[in-house]
Amino acid sequence: MKKYAPREKTFKSLVKGDRVVYVGQSINVFARISGHHIKDFESFAFIPCNQTILDRLESLYIHILRPPLNGKIDGGERMLAPLNLLDAIGQSP
Repeated sequence: MKKYAPREKTFKSLVKGDRVVYVGQSINVFARISGHHIKDFESFAFIPCNQTILDRLESLYIHILRPPLNGKIDGGERMLAPLNLLDAIGQSP
């Protein structure tokens, strides 16, 4: 198993109960979690990954899990993510 390097790019999710309430990216996940503006979570998970897939990974999790503390576009139903769903799955026209 690969050991986590503190300055490595990561994808993270904040969890409350059995629900992912927020997803995002960070460089130093432990510093980011301790200083995060969202405090209403019980646990977190992270995936060290290559920077080239961070936007895609974050966008997929946002569109699929619809975490309530990630934003929505214009207060509507569309989730605010780095990529729209079609681009995230590689199906844009």
